[in-house]
Amino acid sequence: MKKIKKTGMWLLVCGAIIAMMGLAESTRKAIPFSGLEVRIDKTDGNQFLSESEIEETVYAIGYQRDKDAIGSVDIGDLERRFDQFPFVEKAQVYTTLTGQIRVDITQRKPIIRVFNSYGDSFYIDENGRPMPLSDVFTSRVIVANGAIPYQYQKLPREIQIFDNQTTEGKNLELLRTLHYLAKTFDSHPIWSAQFKQMYVRENGDIELIPAVGNHIILIGGKEHLAEELTKLLVLYREGLNKLGWNEYRTINLKFKNQIVCEKR
Repeated sequence: MKKIKKTGMWLLVCGAIIAMMGLAESTRKAIPFSGLEVRIDKTDGNQFLSESEIEETVYAIGYQRDKDAIGSVDIGDLERRFDQFPFVEKAQVYTTLTGQIRVDITQRKPIIRVFNSYGDSFYIDENGRPMPLSDVFTSRVIVANGAIPYQYQKLPREIQIFDNQTTEGKNLELLRTLHYLAKTFDSHPIWSAQFKQMYVRENGDIELIPAVGNHIILIGGKEHLAEELTKLLVLYREGLNKLGWNEYRTINLKFKNQIVCEKR
């Protein structure tokens, strides 16, 4: 009998708590929409988006301050809208107890700008996705030009998802190689400062144009890149520092276990 009473009491308490929580949530949803706070992550120095652009999107839907209840805000719809922006990596939207809408935006990070054979250009972001140019901001990333046949409008959304065993993957191999090189250089303090441009020859060979030194560096692709860059670093430290940075016209890293240098 006592157990039945205790169980009944606990059920009443739990029911009361649930009812109070429901009332609190209903009360919170009825709070008027009091304002909008937008936070855009700009730690990489990129400024593709402005706070006003995000604010305009919210207000264009029709949400009115001090008139609409905060509970009427469709958070999922807002996140989907912002995720469709070409420069947005991730959007998080939530509401506060004071009636504010808060929007946190993570921008996409380009790591290479590609100038194709048709005179157009586009970015590729760190995740291997093609990315359009911006009318308001230019990202300072390594540039690739030369015999590059890709057009932005015809590229798949993700170049990284295609391997070289498929027809489309083989067609994208050069672009994936350029992206791989750019990502490798971006993660290394010496190479990110030294390499500012890549040039693709008609035969597919890739030239690196250094910031320091009047020479070009010829590489064989991405398969042995780590080994080739290790050889280059040794040459820079033990060779060019003594002989001079303008001694050679070409530094060829394509051959295994050796560096072939062409003098001027």
